[in-house]
Amino acid sequence: MTHSNVGKWDVDNVISWARSVHLPDELVRCLLVNEVDGATLITLSKEELRTELGIQSLPARRYLWDLVERLRTTQQLQDHALAIEVHSDEIQNLKAQGPDESGGMRNVEPEVMEILLSDAAKERQIIEDYFLVCRLQGDPIGVWQCYQDQEFARLEQLRVDQLRLQSEYDHRIAVSMAPESQKPADVHSKDLGSLFGICVDVCTQNRRDVAEAPGNHKIDHMVDHLEALSMEGEFKGWEESKSSIEEPSFDLDTLPLINRCNVCFEESRRGFILPCAHPYCVQCMTSYFQRALQDMSLLPLRCCEIEIDIQAAPLLMSKSDAMHLLARSSELQVTNKMYCPTCNQFINLDLVEAGEGTVLGGTLLECICETKLCISCRTVEHPLVSCDVNKATVTGSDEPLHELAKDQGWKQCPKCDIMIELTVGCNHITCANCNHNFCFLCLKEWDKGNGRCASGQCEVWDEERLLAGAEARLAQANLGNVNPIVRQRHIQREMAALRRNEDCHHNWTRRSRRGECERCGFELYVYGMVCTGECRSTVCYTCAHHRIPSVGWE
Repeated sequence: MTHSNVGKWDVDNVISWARSVHLPDELVRCLLVNEVDGATLITLSKEELRTELGIQSLPARRYLWDLVERLRTTQQLQDHALAIEVHSDEIQNLKAQGPDESGGMRNVEPEVMEILLSDAAKERQIIEDYFLVCRLQGDPIGVWQCYQDQEFARLEQLRVDQLRLQSEYDHRIAVSMAPESQKPADVHSKDLGSLFGICVDVCTQNRRDVAEAPGNHKIDHMVDHLEALSMEGEFKGWEESKSSIEEPSFDLDTLPLINRCNVCFEESRRGFILPCAHPYCVQCMTSYFQRALQDMSLLPLRCCEIEIDIQAAPLLMSKSDAMHLLARSSELQVTNKMYCPTCNQFINLDLVEAGEGTVLGGTLLECICETKLCISCRTVEHPLVSCDVNKATVTGSDEPLHELAKDQGWKQCPKCDIMIELTVGCNHITCANCNHNFCFLCLKEWDKGNGRCASGQCEVWDEERLLAGAEARLAQANLGNVNPIVRQRHIQREMAALRRNEDCHHNWTRRSRRGECERCGFELYVYGMVCTGECRSTVCYTCAHHRIPSVGWE
């Protein structure tokens, strides 16, 4: 099918073109259902492929976008070629008519006319070469398969990285259990520069798996005999199990020197090589572990989406801080939990045997602070009052807070109920308390694969916050006082880039920047990590490598 006059195609022409380039059936249906004609097709944006046509698959959107881009370019070149032909005909007519006695255009020197004709021929040849390249680029089916293979390779690489880490752990466990006479020589020293090697050393000494949480037993539920089945002993046992974790048998002074730390850029300092191959000096790695104590969004500890085993904490922190970090990590992994309303003690309800409870009082526990708790409605005990009545009473007592939240536009995390205020950024929320991803508008879970909420009804961005985000980018780039027309053009470009956050394949590069991190608000004093992909975001190093996934904006 020829690509002439694409702007005049009707829906049938578009479908014929789609089939001629072997577009997958699901994409053809999207074009047909949305009645996309030629004029609409060549003006579609990347965002509209998902929001307007409903194409959720990232490889499919990329493939169709490339085809549309090629179609758009082809149309522009064909228009250019037609203009060149008209221009060449005019020059030939001038040559044929001879000199003009009035001194008009026909008095142009013959050499100049030849140059004009030569330039037109070169332009024509460039256009013909482009069309030839398009024909030689091969089977569209192969291009579509290439996009699918790229996505599959990315996911497979993540899986292989995890298998590699587990394989090393299994090897170290096997070596630690072998008789001394059968242990290979120098097993310990070869992994010294690897943080994972040190983490495995801690795990093997304690015979625990990489992902194992402290404690694996169940606690009997209580109904009547609270004193006899006190939780105090259980909590103490857990604390004792954490404090009994052995520290590595070597110290940080024996670590090898790394060429240059990837965070502070200091050279020839003792440090680690992470599984993702990033070198970290001891000071920067310790700082990262310490920040995770105060910021749950950094848990689980990871770099480039590969987890860093938290069992290395005793090596880098004091014993109390290490136990605190291990406890925070365990809290994050637990799905069924509560906190004592009196002392805020974390309670893992997954370790509590499910009980039917009683009609008046529910299933009861006793916290280490001796507060008796009802785990059915997750409050203090309520003798002679049913859980339903107690929940209604508690909800009523929170009425002033809910009224304030409604007035201020706050929302509660659907998972942990913490209050959240959204002042900047999109409607994709990652709770700093429990790491739950949800939509700020409808509170439904966030679909990371599709880059939008599970309901599919909410916009990713509020227009006012989107404009504010674009304005902030201009201020950071010192473009706040440019010509109004130029400024508006920059605003539109940055708004379009911000909309791509949720499906951008990030590629971070370090550049000199001042301002705030777009993800966490950290003040950038010297440098920031700038995405060279579609979103062009500027974030701090911690967000680029320890918070934001390779695709999207978690």
